[in-house]
Amino acid sequence: MNIKDIDTKALLNTITENWIVKVLCIALAIVLFIFHEVGSLGERFFSIPLIIETREGMIPASSYPHVVRITVRGDMTKIGILIEDDIEAYLDLTKHSQAGFYKVPVQVRKRGNAIGLAPLEINVEPMMVNIDLDYNVSKMVPISANLEGTVAEGYELIAYSLNPMQVQVYGPARIIRNLTSLSTESIALEGRTEDFSIMTAILNRDPLLVIQRDTFVEFRCSIQKRGSVSRFDVPITITRLNTQFTATMDISAAQVEFEGSRQDLEQWKAPPRFLVADCVTITKPGTYTVRLSIPQPPSQLKLLHIEPEAVTLVVHTPEPEPAEQTPEDFE
Repeated sequence: MNIKDIDTKALLNTITENWIVKVLCIALAIVLFIFHEVGSLGERFFSIPLIIETREGMIPASSYPHVVRITVRGDMTKIGILIEDDIEAYLDLTKHSQAGFYKVPVQVRKRGNAIGLAPLEINVEPMMVNIDLDYNVSKMVPISANLEGTVAEGYELIAYSLNPMQVQVYGPARIIRNLTSLSTESIALEGRTEDFSIMTAILNRDPLLVIQRDTFVEFRCSIQKRGSVSRFDVPITITRLNTQFTATMDISAAQVEFEGSRQDLEQWKAPPRFLVADCVTITKPGTYTVRLSIPQPPSQLKLLHIEPEAVTLVVHTPEPEPAEQTPEDFE
């Protein structure tokens, strides 16, 4: 037996002596190591924006989670320096060029302090997102004013305008196709007594739509005091009747209704030949219906109505007067 065989046998005896105790010690050491490692690990939680990456000309056409929850697990001494900007969550839709419904995994990228940090376990919730993809199109959409309330008693809204009157809107094709108008925020008219203008926002209730440039419009309106209304009995004058004719009317006066300030109405009196029946088109005797008119209406009053609107004229040729008789006619 050589020396080498003796050394090997002695080594084996040493290893197997009290082997159960030795195995238990090794197992205990492994358990202690694992507990130490686990004890030094920690978790951090972040809520970060979900980024959508698409091909040019494509856009999401359905609602999706704009924020996802991130769980980071690792050595607390290392993950303690992480901030929300160090991890980016995104959906990669760049391979899809057709409109449709897709189920896409949420992916993450390390940035900033997270780059090179290992070991680092990152979990995201939700893991998958269902999303509808459509073509990104645009069109010009008219804007309507959202008016609330009424102007003060005795006043009225005469007119209003918006500038611009329409805006260009981008969004999914099927939503843009059905979009007919956009509204402004509410514009209060309650109790107003004079003209005013304001800048007001355009309401965009659909997060999938984007208004290009103009998100505010200028609203201008005209408000004036509502006038009183009065009626006047005005005589009718026959004008421009051929001198070879005479005419009679079924009525001699008509009622004229004006709107204006109380003072102007109280001071107004009809001038001569104010309300006329114009007979310029009559060329022979007969019965005619002639519409009444006012050649020179008063500038401070608003004409509302003439009652009746027309008169009946009987036009005839006057009978010649009998010649005077002289004494010679009786001889």
